[in-house]
Amino acid sequence: MAEKLTDMGLEYVVVAKDAEQVEIARSKGIVAISSPVNLVYDALKKAGVERASSLVSTYDDDGDNMLSVMVAKQLNPKIRLVTIVNERELREGAKAANADVVIAPSDIIGNILATATASNEIVGSFLPGKFGGKNIAEFTITRDGLKIETIEQVAPLLLITRGGESFPGKGKDFILEKGDQIYVLTDHKSIAKLRLLVK
Repeated sequence: MAEKLTDMGLEYVVVAKDAEQVEIARSKGIVAISSPVNLVYDALKKAGVERASSLVSTYDDDGDNMLSVMVAKQLNPKIRLVTIVNERELREGAKAANADVVIAPSDIIGNILATATASNEIVGSFLPGKFGGKNIAEFTITRDGLKIETIEQVAPLLLITRGGESFPGKGKDFILEKGDQIYVLTDHKSIAKLRLLVK
């Protein structure tokens, strides 16, 4: 996660229980501090949580994550709180602790592995929420004359790419050409239907 935040150009501080992890982070140029969870209040203050826009808590222990989330919210009521729950049954408890985003890694990894097993077309998955259980699928059109309307009877169209240009749908009567790539919001049931349509 730290590498991704760096790639995004965001500033951050890592707080870890393990002093060895802190040393590894520091050797890579990451600002990091070591603190046991029972001293999380002081550690978060030292890390600057009162002026932070977000906190991400990824401890192995769900109780540690809940404590971090609650303390961060107390120190900074406007902070965005993201946490993992290793026991998916604790999702509602984390939300009750004021977490804005609660992720069960086992659910996400399970979904990615299952969809990768069942389909070559899946290129993205949604976190739990409004579109939980939905995926983004990519299809290449292999015949001319197919209308967007036909696709959207099966799944909502998100994007079309043609000759290096990307654009959203251009109306239900827009005609797709051989070689166009489409990206649709789909579930497992609609993938088989879309396969038949695009060929």
